Parts: sequence; structure tokens; C-alpha cells
Amino acid sequence: VIAVLNPVTGSRIWSQDNGGFDMGDHYTQVHTGTGFIAQPIEQNIDTIRLYRYDEDVAGGSDIRINGLQTNTFTSDFAGDPTNNLSVGVNAFTGTFLEIIAYACDNAHSGNLTEGIDLQRIESYLAIKHGTTLDQTTKTDYKLSDGTIVYDASAFADALSGDYDQNIAAIARDDTSALSQVISQSTNIGTVLTVQAVGEFSSSTIPNQSVSFVDMDDGEALAWANTGTTSTFVAATTTEGNADQRLDTVWRLQETGDVGTVDFTFDSVVTDGELYYLLSDSDGDFSSDDATEVTSAVAAGGEVVFSDVDPSSITYFTLGTSANGEITFAPTGVSSTTPNGFTEVGDNNGVVTGQLTFTLSGDTFADGDANGILDPATYSITNLP
Repeated sequence: VIAVLNPVTGSRIWSQDNGGFDMGDHYTQVHTGTGFIAQPIEQNIDTIRLYRYDEDVAGGSDIRINGLQTNTFTSDFAGDPTNNLSVGVNAFTGTFLEIIAYACDNAHSGNLTEGIDLQRIESYLAIKHGTTLDQTTKTDYKLSDGTIVYDASAFADALSGDYDQNIAAIARDDTSALSQVISQSTNIGTVLTVQAVGEFSSSTIPNQSVSFVDMDDGEALAWANTGTTSTFVAATTTEGNADQRLDTVWRLQETGDVGTVDFTFDSVVTDGELYYLLSDSDGDFSSDDATEVTSAVAAGGEVVFSDVDPSSITYFTLGTSANGEITFAPTGVSSTTPNGFTEVGDNNGVVTGQLTFTLSGDTFADGDANGILDPATYSITNLP
């Protein structure tokens, strides 16, 4: 039995009544047939919980959480459960994303084997639901044919840390009916969403009714970071126009050619501010190879870098500038030209009335009367 869920509170996640002890996950403990074993549960986060029962085999049953085996036990039920499988019973509160249940001749050597089959199944679910598989032991993400789309060893970087947190991917795998064209890690604090451009979905639900354009079967784009906090720090070198960047750095792995993608950052940006997508070859952003890929202005609580070719990007992050900016707008004018001005009055090409301008940014923050203006709004009156 495999359950992908986001639990909040409750009792049983799933169970199958055999007339006595019930096979299943009773939220914080799993029944073995003769008793319970504790199985802590993490609330308010998407989790893949996999249960394998191999009846009467000593130590032949186990529990896996996000790909990590957390418990083994001996399944010993008095009789084979024959009643219906119940899901979300006894006041369970939360969200079920997916439930999979099937029988195999032998839980460890039949249809569901210890090795590649498990990894393929858990990879499929992790990519589909944005769940990070546990990386206590380096674990690749694989498609149904075994193609590695997240190479855990390659993402272990001695220079800048292991890129094994907040793993997510877009991918197409026709054999497993995986059509993931927009994705983000579902971990708390995630700020990045990646979407394949042109892979249109006619559904209001992401990744449904996908019409592929550039992405072929077996192609994917995976990313991960080191789990650092998403705060801006001074750049160790000037990356284009940016002198600040997020301390979070992501690493990319492209399998095949997914085409161009949109990178969207949210919750760490301020509307109206200019941001830069920064790329680097080794992840430290301290050498001359750090480059500015593109720029965009934040709006609606997010900044979107559109139509980016990921093939030349290995490491990337978000940059901005602490330098002050001066913006101008005539009083009473609701819309402006690209230069920041709009004709008022008699439309003779001359800006009339009162002109205001705003100074913003750390360059202007001083306050000690040394001639550097503090952030404020100033007015110039009596214009022609």
C-alpha cells in the first residue's frame, strides 16, 4: 500500500479490517497483527508512505517514508484480511493526493522488488507531487525505463554543499503516464516554480490535459538546492547589474531537451523592483564566470523570467541591486510612457504641472546630514 498525503490531524490513514486487529496505519503507529510499532508522522507536508506486508516472514515487512526505510517488522495476522480497504477513517483530517494498493507474489522479490522497481515507483510519485525523497542515502530519481533524471551523486558538490533539498522536476514519461510540465517542491518555504513553455494545459488543474510541443518522451529537467534560507546577501562579485543575491543556490540537470522554461520566484520579491536571474558554472558565484541571464520586474508578488534556455545553466539564483533608483511621475497622472513621463495639459509635448520623484535604496539612506539624501519623495514645482 502506498499513500501520498498531507496529514493534519486524525486517526487511521488506512486500514483493512480482518475481524480482529486491523492491518493499516493508525496515524502514529502501524499495526503488525500482534501489536503496534510507533511511526511518527510529519504534519502539513506532502509525504510518501509505503507499506509492504509479507505475512509470517520474520522481518519481512517494512515501512518507507519518502523512500527511506524507517521500520521493519514481522506481519502476523490471525487471518487474511478480506474486508474492504478503508481510507481516511476515524476523523482523519488532511489531504490524500494518491493511494496505490496491489498484491504481489512476494513483497521483496516478486513484482515489487527491493531495488529498481521501488526506486522507479517512488521517483514517479516524487516528481508528480513535488516531494523530496530522503537523501540520507543518496537516491536518484528515475523514469520508468531507469533513466536517471536527478543524479544524486552529481548533485553532491564538495565545493558548495549537497544539492539534495527541495528536489523537484518537470518530466514526460509516457510509459507511466507522467506529464509534469509545471512543478515546484512542496516543502515549506519553497520560492521557485518552473514551467515548460508551450506545453499547454487546457485544464485549470496544472499538469492535466497537456498538449506537448517541445518535450519528448523521456525528457526531464530536475533542480534542487542546499536547503539554505532564502535571504539576500551581498554578492561576492558583481554579477551583471546585481550586487545582492539570494543565499539559496539551485542546481539543474536536464535530460534531453525540454525546450525553454519560465522560472518564477515568489515570497522573496517586492513588486516594482528589478530582479536578475544569475547563472554560475560552479555554484560559488565568486568568479568571473557568474553571469546575468535575464532580468524582470516583480509584479503580483512574483517575478517571472520567461523563455529561458536551461541547457547552458548548471547553477542559478536570484539577484537584485541595493543601489538607489530615481523614479519620476507627474502629479495626477495615472499612466506613464516607458520613460516615466506623460504629457499633461495641452499635449504640446511638454510636461507641465508639478513633478515628483522618489529616491529609494540603501545608497540614499544616510541621515547624518552629509549631503546624501534619505529615501523620500521630493517635488519640483512651477515647471514650464
